[in-house]
Amino acid sequence: MKLFSRTSLVALGTAAAITLSGVTAPAFAEEETVTETTAVQPAAEETPDNVVTEAPKLKIEQPVLISGNVNQAINTVTIEVSSGEAESFDATGLPSGIFVNDAGEIFGTPTKAFSGTSQVIATAADGSTSKVNVNFSIGEEVSSGSSDTDKISDWIKIITAVIGALTTILTFSTKLDSFLK
Repeated sequence: MKLFSRTSLVALGTAAAITLSGVTAPAFAEEETVTETTAVQPAAEETPDNVVTEAPKLKIEQPVLISGNVNQAINTVTIEVSSGEAESFDATGLPSGIFVNDAGEIFGTPTKAFSGTSQVIATAADGSTSKVNVNFSIGEEVSSGSSDTDKISDWIKIITAVIGALTTILTFSTKLDSFLK
């Protein structure tokens, strides 16, 4: 006497395998309905209401070296945002006379020489921030070329003429003194 048919044993084995994989199946499936089942969950249907998009992280790029001279306005440099959207900008350690506005523009007229780094901080609407170091090279005030030291050769000629005149006067006074004696 045969307790189980070959098909019912296959069905029983399949039911046991499915049960072990976490999918509930009947203990004894009917012979005609035995199918191979996998434990793959159907994909959730995406609609515009349940799609979650993450805002890109705020990231700003380091600008080129900002250079200039004391008492001469620098060329305005704009901090570039490579991802996200910055709502405002702030800075620490800027050279005296240099500023940054909420559009990320660095501008101004330096009042002191400065060579070094300042930090610019961009802030997004959600409060996240991105920081970047900005390099500066601000030199001393450029000479206009009209100072007396630029005309040193003229001063040398004047001094030589004065010395020559004094020598002539002293020589003449010595001769005059000996003549009058």
